[in-house]
Formats: sequence, structure tokens, C-alpha cells
Amino acid sequence: MLADGSLLATGARANTRSWELLRPGATLRCSVRGLAAGAQRSAAFAQVILIGDQPCWLSGTDGAAPMAHHLSAVGLSC
Repeated sequence: MLADGSLLATGARANTRSWELLRPGATLRCSVRGLAAGAQRSAAFAQVILIGDQPCWLSGTDGAAPMAHHLSAVGLSC
């Protein structure tokens, strides 16, 4: 849950790796715009946590050292 009360869905929900928002009072989710596809894919199967207003996650493949990622939730929109 983001600071404004929106719910952020990340990961492999319904066979898609795109991020979606459910705004307070809304009945339908909307796709997040302006977020690089690479960022969405890197968080697809990661546990995303919020630190302040920043979703944060670790990604890594094939035994590589995990990489830390974060972005500002303030800029997330539909």
C-alpha cells in the first residue's frame, strides 16, 4: 500500500509482468505508465517492500549477486 492509499500490484499476476495501481475508491486496476519495462521485469518475482515512498526490491539471476533497485512511488500514475 502506497502512502496515498493506492495498492500497487507487481509481479507475475495474471501472466503479466506489468505493474498496476488500484487507486482509493476505484473499482478497477490501471496499468502504471512511465515505468521502464526493465524495472517491471526485474521486480516480477521479487519481494517488493516500501521504504518511505520508494518501492525497493532485489533482483539477481543465475547465481549472480543480487542488485538493489528502488524508485519513487510519487511518479507512479496510470
